[in-house]
This record gives sequence, C-alpha cells and structure tokens, in this order.
Amino acid sequence: MLKVGLTGGMGSGKSSVAARLRELGARIIDADAIAREIVEPGKPALKELVDAFGKDILLPDGHLNRSRLAGRAFVSKEATAKLNAITHPRIAARTKDLFDEAGDKDIVVHDMPLLIENDIAADCHIVVVVHAPVDVRVARLVESRGVEEVDARRRIAAQIGDDERLAAADVVLDNSGTPAMLRRQVDDLYNDRLVPFLNGVHVVDPPKVRSRGRIDREVGRVERQLGVRVKGSVLTGDRLVLTVDGPPNVAGHPWRKKGRHWESMDPGNPVTLVPQREDT
Repeated sequence: MLKVGLTGGMGSGKSSVAARLRELGARIIDADAIAREIVEPGKPALKELVDAFGKDILLPDGHLNRSRLAGRAFVSKEATAKLNAITHPRIAARTKDLFDEAGDKDIVVHDMPLLIENDIAADCHIVVVVHAPVDVRVARLVESRGVEEVDARRRIAAQIGDDERLAAADVVLDNSGTPAMLRRQVDDLYNDRLVPFLNGVHVVDPPKVRSRGRIDREVGRVERQLGVRVKGSVLTGDRLVLTVDGPPNVAGHPWRKKGRHWESMDPGNPVTLVPQREDT
C-alpha cells in the first residue's frame, strides 16, 4: 500500500485533486466526510455532543447544527478540548478501519485539511500540497461558496501559513491556473510518480527532487514508520543517504533491500538507509 497525504489551504482546490485521483484509481479517505459521518443521527458521538453542548445544537430533523456547535465549541480552549475529546478518537478509529480495508497494491490518499497541524504527514509515504496564492483562493471562496471576502481572509489567516505547509510537501501542485492545468499535474503525479512508487518501477526521466525541507521530512518519516533513529545524513547528488542505528522494519512500506542498504522506491525522492557501523 502507498499512503499519500493530500492537503492544502481553504480554496486551494484540494477537493478537485482528490476527485481526479479517485477517477484515476486511487482510494480516497476523506477526513471531512469521516467527521460528518461520526456525528450522524443515532451515532454515539452525536449524543455525547448534545450532553456536552446542549440539545439545541440539533436541527429539527435531528441532524447536527454545525454552526451552532461551532459557536459553543470554539469560545474557549476548554470547550474546544471537550469537542476534540469526543470526536478525535472516533475519527482516528474510522480512519484506521478504512486504511485496514485497503489492499497491498492500493494507492490510498488521505485527504485531510489538518494533515500537517495534526502531525500526520510523517505517517505518509509522500505528501502532496495543493497551492494557490491567497488572493486566488479568496476569490474562489467568494465566487464558488458565497463566503464574504472578509470572512474568507479571516479563515485563511487562521490556518497554518503557506511556508509551513510547503515545507512539508514532497510534491506541490500549482493551482493558480486553469482546471485543465491542474488536471495535467495530477495525471502526471499519478502516472509518473505514485504508480512507479507503489510498484518499484524504474523511471527513465524521474520527477525533480524537491529539496525544500527534504531532510527534515525524510528523517521524520523514517523514524516514525521504520522504527529506527537517524544518526546522520549526507546528500550525494539527488540521493539522500541516512545513517540509521539498526535494520529498518520496511514490511508494508515501499522500500527495498539492496545489499547491506535499503532504498526508497520513490522515483522522485531517492533515499538510501545505511546501518551504523558497530564500532561507531
């Protein structure tokens, strides 16, 4: 299985990317859809929310009045913590169930607005960020969602900044142009990077390595996923060589053993893991 983290700021076009990846054959795990699912009428989480925030957070038909809940859950850190304590464990459990349902040869895209804020990026084999300038995103929110411009700018400003989001990206999809331009980028990503990454296929003309934040991303990913500690790093051309304190547990991850070393199968991010010498 290849785990792809997909994120982007409000109005970036992340949903369009997820829709196209689904058309191409990827399995999509939609964090927003899960968040809605766990509070449907009859679900335990909805009852707990009512107990915590009042019966009038429900609409006449029994569904959650999200705006009213937000007006109560985000007035203080304590109230927000209460909301998170009810919803986050159930979202995590449902997300795990959906990942468990995927097969070994599936490309699974975790479509999550808070992928970076919630420290989930290091759980992914590759992180894709959909990006567009703030003014472009504001215009989209105003035109397509009917959001007031002041409110759109306020919501965007409340999210993490572009610099932090882009530093976490292995791939950046530029959505400042037309839908057709974005679609071509998504198709290239799927066919030239994700499919070869999953299958360990050699790519004659590999995607360009994204150097910004690369070492930090890869150290976090290796330590989180493979159960080793990184002791050193060196760049040899485009290849990142990491010295690790023991044999990595690569089962279920897109790595291959090559002699005494291990190599990532990502054609756009060549990484080699080298075990630390016992006398060092």
